Amino acid sequence: MITKQPKLDKKIKANWIKALLSGDYKQGSAALRNGNKKGGFCCLGVLADINGILLNRKQGEYDDNWTCIKVGGNRTDLPNNLSFGLTRQTQAVLAEMNDGWDKGEKIKPKTFKQIAAWIRKNL
Repeated sequence: MITKQPKLDKKIKANWIKALLSGDYKQGSAALRNGNKKGGFCCLGVLADINGILLNRKQGEYDDNWTCIKVGGNRTDLPNNLSFGLTRQTQAVLAEMNDGWDKGEKIKPKTFKQIAAWIRKNL
């Protein structure tokens, strides 16, 4: 269970939920963004994309502003300076819902609609 999470800015939260529900983003896994927009996004990658954070690097490449898009299939968190106040713990919960993991066990991933409902309730 996550500890108390600071509330997201209302505009960022509303825009993120709207984007997740829009159908404009294909859901992907194991990376913030898998290749181009057709390749799919993690829910955190959608947050980055709608706020102008470039996610167009190839797998494993580094950007000047943050860690990397994907390295060897490991979940990649947004760096602190680009996380919109989301704690690493909250990002981990969101990534696990997106990718279908629960306490190390593979489960059915949550849809963007289900993740948007969780964001609306918890952030």
